[in-house]
Amino acid sequence: MATLYEYYLKDFSRLLSTHLDWTLNNPDDGNMNVTVKVHLDFDSNIFFLSFFLPRVTNEISIFNFLISKLQDAIKLKDNVLVKTKLPGEMEISSSELKFSGRIFFYYEGNVNKTEFLKLQSGLKTQGLFLHFRDIDFAKTRSKTESPLAFISHDSRDKDSIATPIANELQSRILPIWYDEYSLKLGDSLRESIEKGLKECKKCILILSKNFLNNSGWTKTEFNTIFTREIIETKNLVLPIWVDVDKNDIYNYSPILLDRVGIQWSKGIDVVVNKIQHALITE
Repeated sequence: MATLYEYYLKDFSRLLSTHLDWTLNNPDDGNMNVTVKVHLDFDSNIFFLSFFLPRVTNEISIFNFLISKLQDAIKLKDNVLVKTKLPGEMEISSSELKFSGRIFFYYEGNVNKTEFLKLQSGLKTQGLFLHFRDIDFAKTRSKTESPLAFISHDSRDKDSIATPIANELQSRILPIWYDEYSLKLGDSLRESIEKGLKECKKCILILSKNFLNNSGWTKTEFNTIFTREIIETKNLVLPIWVDVDKNDIYNYSPILLDRVGIQWSKGIDVVVNKIQHALITE
């Protein structure tokens, strides 16, 4: 089951965001760590905020306190100056984005819904639109989100290939097992990976030179998914070829040459479109 923090990490991942960790003194609970993010949406010309906070004695009072610090949170945007321009369009700067008034609270407890509705209703007149996502939200959402795909990759390909693919799939509401989202401090790496490989509908293999030369976890994941193919008599592998040729693949595993793959050189949009089609049409 996905945790609330996992959802906090991957929700709005298609947007450029900046964050800050605050240490707040709560009279009832002592020092507590709160994360605030500013999410920049260039398509809508707006930005909005999200907070992640631990369980406390009175979450509504903390929500109120954070709202009183909105200007400090909004100033985070000043630390990021980004300009973007599509062909034939005017350049847009992050400094031009307007605050939408939308605020998301991710709370590691159960929100008092009656008190929250009072707070929410009272602040609408000030142009603030509050939402909460708590433990019940995470439990309910997880029930409908068995991972459609497991991304198997060499760690050296994480930033340039695996993470962009994961973020794009998540933005299309396609739940995946990806270590950055699905592992938290203290988890058993072996048990978590095995669970992901057993539950996923497909396994995306990022077949780079790094992957093919890795005799550690990627080899274990590869062997596991092919064992599952034999047991279930299904084709589960979605290969992405990254600067490798048929000889490279043959030397690693001849059976992979029988699987239709996609060249990473075609671009992330083409690659993810192919993955999406494979995930939703079977």
